[in-house]
Amino acid sequence: MLWDRPDAPDAPFVSSAFVALGSYYLNGIDGAVPKNEARARQVFTHAASYFGDAEAQYELGRMYQDNNHRMAVRWYNLAALKGHIGAQARLGETLYALGSSDKKKARGLMWMTVARQQAEGPEASWINAMHEQYFAVSPEPVRQMARSLADGWLQQNRPDVLTAQVPSQ
Repeated sequence: MLWDRPDAPDAPFVSSAFVALGSYYLNGIDGAVPKNEARARQVFTHAASYFGDAEAQYELGRMYQDNNHRMAVRWYNLAALKGHIGAQARLGETLYALGSSDKKKARGLMWMTVARQQAEGPEASWINAMHEQYFAVSPEPVRQMARSLADGWLQQNRPDVLTAQVPSQ
C-alpha cells in the first residue's frame, strides 16, 4: 500500500498513529487496552525504525533507560539529532551518568544545555531542574566545555535560538 511507505505523503500521520498505539500499550487503557510493554516496544520500534519517528525513538530510549544504556543512548541520540528536546535532555543525562572523563561528562551536559536553551512550556520545568542538578555538581572546566559545545551545536543546528537570546540594543 502507498500509505505505509516512509516516503508517502501520509507517512507522518501513520507514524503518529503507531506512536499513539505504542503509548496505549505502554500505559494501558482501562477496559479497552491491557498494558503490554513488550507490544509497546514492538510498535515504537516500528515507528522509530521504519518511519524514523523522533517521538517513538524518544519513547524507546525511555523504555531502555534503566536496563540497557547503550540502546537508550542509541534511540535518544537519533531523536536528539532531529531536534526532540526531551530526547536531548535525557541523552545528556544518560551520557553524563555514564561519563568516565570530563570530556564525556561535558558532552552529556552539552545536550542538557541544548535542551534547556530550547525548552518551553511544561517540559521546560523538568529540563531546567535536570540541567541545574547536573550543572551544580560539575567542575568549572566541564561547565565551560559544555557551554562551548552547546553554543557550537546550536549555532550549526538552531541559529534561531542563539539569535533570540542576544539582547537587542
